[in-house]
Amino acid sequence: MKKAAKEQFDRWAEGYDKSILQRLIFTPAHDLIFGELNLDAPCHILDIGCGTCVFGFAIAAQSPSSRIFCMDLSHEMAQRAKLKRDRCRALMDTVGMVKITIADSEHLPYADGSLDYVTCSNSFHHYPRQEKVVREMYRVLKPGGKVIIVDGCRDTLIGRFIYDCIVRILEGHIRHLSSGEFRALLAGCGFGQLRQKTSYRGLPLLLTAATK
Repeated sequence: MKKAAKEQFDRWAEGYDKSILQRLIFTPAHDLIFGELNLDAPCHILDIGCGTCVFGFAIAAQSPSSRIFCMDLSHEMAQRAKLKRDRCRALMDTVGMVKITIADSEHLPYADGSLDYVTCSNSFHHYPRQEKVVREMYRVLKPGGKVIIVDGCRDTLIGRFIYDCIVRILEGHIRHLSSGEFRALLAGCGFGQLRQKTSYRGLPLLLTAATK
């Protein structure tokens, strides 16, 4: 699954920023996550499955004093993100606060209790060992830190048709969780104060947020 996902996103990297999915899924997902962030004070944020770092740069623009760590398994996605950062360096001082890393979500290269937020939008369904990823998220968060995951919402008939049929045909061996499965997974890994929100702007999306 990891190899297939990496190859898929390596191929997609060149056209990723112009994809219609930016409007249908990615922008609505990012807006959901922004609603969960408190950027009044500088913070440390990790975005897992960052793609070309669209969300990371948006956070940097809103919170120049924060440190944003953007991570992806795809080498091509990370390279595109670094090229965008370097092109913007003369125009945006904030891009210097965005660190882009190639790594596996099952083995996060960050210290225990070092992050205020861990975000993940529209990539969680690609992870073959989802519990291991959530336990890594828990490990790297500070006490009181928050995890925020947005993925396809399959709690409705249309959602199940889109994500269990169409997307699975297109992307192969993936697994979108229901809202109940997300709650059980995060609670089982030690998270509390769990809340969920659905969005039907574009394709149906489910946000799950919880606190360490």
